[in-house]
Amino acid sequence: MSINIEIDKSNDTGFVIDQNAAEIIRPLLDPNEEILWAGQPDTSVHFSKNDYFLVPLSILLFVMGILWATAITTFGWLFVVVGVYALVGRFFWKVRRKKLNYYAITEKRIIRLAGKKGKGQPFGEVPGIRFSPGPRGRGTIRFSDKPAYVAVYQNSGMEWISLIGAPDEIAFHDIRDVQAVHEMVRDLIYKSKGLEKPEDVPADHQEEGRQK
Repeated sequence: MSINIEIDKSNDTGFVIDQNAAEIIRPLLDPNEEILWAGQPDTSVHFSKNDYFLVPLSILLFVMGILWATAITTFGWLFVVVGVYALVGRFFWKVRRKKLNYYAITEKRIIRLAGKKGKGQPFGEVPGIRFSPGPRGRGTIRFSDKPAYVAVYQNSGMEWISLIGAPDEIAFHDIRDVQAVHEMVRDLIYKSKGLEKPEDVPADHQEEGRQK
């Protein structure tokens, strides 16, 4: 069954509102809670800056598996399988996960719905903002004060092997109009904390580099 996705353009804010995402998230809202923005990850974005680390690691696992399987033991084929998944399979899994993720910003909080699991966080409780712009107006916003390395497996298709990541933080991965969305939610967070400008709290405004 196909789903018709309606998109409204906001001339004032410069971003688009995905009405399909808004309707799916609406049951999570309080009465009279207003959605200011809603969207999903862009499934056409396959690579992120973390792939500078993950792709070489995947190749290393694959090569080590081949050498181990042919020269030492058949147990090495486990590394071959992991390497193939890391090189190719994870991108298919990543697309599947993206289709099940929905994001929203209301006048009260940020919300992420992943499959059937929803999570919201009031603006005043957001510890920080980590902003990674990408090409064609796409990019990622992490609502965290943790550095980038703890989230290296996020949005990679390899989330399940992360031991030092940040599984509980909310992040909007590969969203459209990321610059405008970032500016709006940043201002809402600062306002809720009684701040006048981003420089008041450096951890709440850090650009993490450019995605590919």
